[in-house]
Amino acid sequence: MSWEDALDYCNAPGLLRIESKDDQMETERELRRQKISEPVWIGLRQSRLFGFWMWANGPNVGSWTNWKGGRQPEHQISHHCGVMEKVDGTFKWTDKNCRSTFRVLCEIR
Repeated sequence: MSWEDALDYCNAPGLLRIESKDDQMETERELRRQKISEPVWIGLRQSRLFGFWMWANGPNVGSWTNWKGGRQPEHQISHHCGVMEKVDGTFKWTDKNCRSTFRVLCEIR
């Protein structure tokens, strides 16, 4: 499903928000347990106007991040929606076209 469809699918709890290394590790364990290796949508989206990254269900991305290559995608060349993608055996955040279709990770309440 697209990022927008994923947002609707997750409804009230929202798309997954990762705010710490512990959150990241827990998510990676679950992806490995389910043998998922392709990109999955998370709640990251880039402001098209200002260029900063934010969580769909809350604040801007905080001080802890896990971007592929150690840096968030540049505004002018970004695809504007975020996924977790397996890179060299570990999962990193990166951007994909919001209309691409991937599985989705929702928050659990």
